[in-house]
Amino acid sequence: MGDARKVSNLTQEQSILRAGSFDSVIDYNIFLELNKGENFSGIVMASFKIKDTANIFFDFCGDKITKLRINGQFVDLSDDAVYNNIVKDGHIYPPVTNLRTDVPNIVILHFENRYFTDGNGLHTYTDVDGKQYIYTQAEPYWINRVLPVADQPDVKGRFSLSAILPEDWLLVTSVNPSRIEPWATCNNPPNGLFGNEVFGTYKSKVLDGIYNFF
Repeated sequence: MGDARKVSNLTQEQSILRAGSFDSVIDYNIFLELNKGENFSGIVMASFKIKDTANIFFDFCGDKITKLRINGQFVDLSDDAVYNNIVKDGHIYPPVTNLRTDVPNIVILHFENRYFTDGNGLHTYTDVDGKQYIYTQAEPYWINRVLPVADQPDVKGRFSLSAILPEDWLLVTSVNPSRIEPWATCNNPPNGLFGNEVFGTYKSKVLDGIYNFF
């Protein structure tokens, strides 16, 4: 991975073609493991219908995709050539042979990532109190720095969030988390229900740290 951070660019042509290929809102079931320090990880389960398979891809300029499962079938990412053909140029291209146009698709992506320090994506900073705080800046095209999504305003989603975080952190998001547990007491895998509100990926917000409500 090194120190260089990836960059994801989306052209107008790519966005038009992708928007025309999706046939539904994308339901995102998101699980985040938020740690103190530099690193975090997560899982995104995206469920959606498509009209065709030609222009289906997700945007992600995080560190690494560790697992990819499409409609129940794992895609072997152990070969560098295969991985680099699927994960490239800040995008993830699911193999078209695994996608279906007759039923909803379920794509599950496991990822590893680091917090950013330039104010965009999932930004981390240490305040004068010596404590770490994180927040997202998703506009206009930065939520793909956090997790894999179809990051454009006219491909909207419904979002469900589960999270594991340090016991002294408080999580504030643009959708109510379906489940939050401190590391010390987490014994079961996350689960949640899809929310009802539909909005663009750029409106996704996460704040985390030792916050208080007044």
